[in-house]
Amino acid sequence: MRQIQDAILKLDADLAPEELSALCHALYEMREAAPDFPQMKAVCADIKRKVQKKSPGAVSKSLERAVHRIFEHGDRQVLGTYQRSWLYEQPAPNKFIRTVALYLHNEQTTPPSEQAG
Repeated sequence: MRQIQDAILKLDADLAPEELSALCHALYEMREAAPDFPQMKAVCADIKRKVQKKSPGAVSKSLERAVHRIFEHGDRQVLGTYQRSWLYEQPAPNKFIRTVALYLHNEQTTPPSEQAG
């Protein structure tokens, strides 16, 4: 989970605690499943108890707010390292989560000798 928290903190978006928690859990679930991603509806249902939300829809709203805040107040240069178009247009929450999760999955599974090159 530390790798996920570090990735979010690099975006420097000052997320609310509930947004940070929901995003960390969603990224974790997706990273573990990568590259065979489950539907976001299933991920939201799975993490609602962990983030103390009443419904998967409430989790989804927290994720939407988190991605919106990252785009509006975060470091766009860091955001652009995941996908260049995100420098200019806000990503959809599911696209953001899948892209960042895949990036973190690949980083996690790449041997250190290949990461340096």
